[in-house]
Amino acid sequence: LIVDTAHDAYIGIDSEGRIGVWNAQAEATFGWKREEVIGKLLAETIIPPGFRDGHNTGMRRFHETGEAPVVNQRLELSALDKSGREFPIELTVTSPMRVEQGYFFGAFLRDISGRLERDAELRRAKDAAEAATRAKSEFLTNMSHELRTPLNGVLGYAQLLQRDRGLSTPQRDALEAIAKCGSQLLDLINDVLDLAKIEAGRLDIEETPTDLARLAIDLKLVVGEAPERKGLELTTFVDPDMPRSVILDGRRLRQV
Repeated sequence: LIVDTAHDAYIGIDSEGRIGVWNAQAEATFGWKREEVIGKLLAETIIPPGFRDGHNTGMRRFHETGEAPVVNQRLELSALDKSGREFPIELTVTSPMRVEQGYFFGAFLRDISGRLERDAELRRAKDAAEAATRAKSEFLTNMSHELRTPLNGVLGYAQLLQRDRGLSTPQRDALEAIAKCGSQLLDLINDVLDLAKIEAGRLDIEETPTDLARLAIDLKLVVGEAPERKGLELTTFVDPDMPRSVILDGRRLRQV
């Protein structure tokens, strides 16, 4: 009863290779009813033609030498169903049992078509994900380079203009804002190149002396123009007791 209700197909053969046991799951897996296969040679039912010689050779070797290298091993092979369809199976042959007429060989078999298809789908998904990651990294690298080129021009000309002694104070403030924003944009571009590190959870923290008051002023230059367009006023306040220099990662704090 246990064998007949097992989730795997169970097939038993005698020393000649004729089927003597064929459980209900074997019927469902291979399509033959028990009465159709009892007494038939296993090689003429579920073993594909390309594997029959190997099966027969293995049986002869066991009877001659007692060697059974496939016993208690989990093997992946192919099998045939009643319609002649060939499909992959997982096979485990139990230890041969001596009976009056020779030996009894039992085997558990399982259709693994679905599992192999799922494995193939996972491999395809993995390959697609890796290809997408490579494409993303290549895109970020190329794009960061394309952004750097014009940005370096902006920063370079801003520095040249700052050397002009005839500039008014508002003009100097505007140029300083351009330079600060450009520098921060360059930092952001560098951050894009660090994206792989961020995704891997290996974000490096570089603790250096940082002027918080200067950092607040720089940030106001970067973000202050947007609220002004909306008629708002952005103010900054730095506590007088704040140390002039603190040890932290100013770049990461600026991002926050």
